[in-house]
Amino acid sequence: MDGLSSKKLEHEQETYRQTADLSGPPPPAYSTVDAQDETMNTSKYPPQSYHQQAPTLTLQTENTKFLGQAMRIYDLSNPFQNIYEIKIKTLGMDLYFYRPGANQKGQEFATVKFHKLSLKMDITLPDTPMFTLKCKQGWNYKVSYPSPSFQGEMVSWKTNYHFKTMDFELRDAKGIMLARLKASNWNWKKTSQIEIFGGHVSGNQKLMDEIVVTGFGLLEYVIVMNAVTITAS
Repeated sequence: MDGLSSKKLEHEQETYRQTADLSGPPPPAYSTVDAQDETMNTSKYPPQSYHQQAPTLTLQTENTKFLGQAMRIYDLSNPFQNIYEIKIKTLGMDLYFYRPGANQKGQEFATVKFHKLSLKMDITLPDTPMFTLKCKQGWNYKVSYPSPSFQGEMVSWKTNYHFKTMDFELRDAKGIMLARLKASNWNWKKTSQIEIFGGHVSGNQKLMDEIVVTGFGLLEYVIVMNAVTITAS
């Protein structure tokens, strides 16, 4: 019996060698990296708005007067050189924006002036007709408006509340983040930071002015409205 089994096994092995094609190269090893690269290169879906990236520029805001009536804004990597200076009118909430050194001469380049009995603010910027922003108030504040820097394309500021900060995110019509203003809930002196996303934003002076002016206009409005709400309650 053992001899018959052995001959049967040898016959099956010989049959396999005659029928199998062993002359070709072995199949390539499977590479997960190559497969991922191929998937990324052939994907028909563009980057989405929720894909986050590191800011290309971060500006720091710092109070220069005890009651918060004046602030300076500087590049976080160069704290000794102001980029913007802001004065806040005590009674009217209005904001005046200055280039470095122009504050003493009273030569503001932009203003935010609030309407007395409505949720609106008038914005003036260099070489731009005055335009009005209207806040939509709910759980989060939101402002949408046609951006002068984007030839009238709609952009939107929206608030997001966190434990340590109250964030204001500026996004374009496609939902891509352009800037984020992070207002501290605890630090009185260094009140906020502005994160700028993309060299096309940080390298555009007109757009930078618009971001700073509209962002701080909205921030001042929300601070006052929150204070009124707390007082009323």
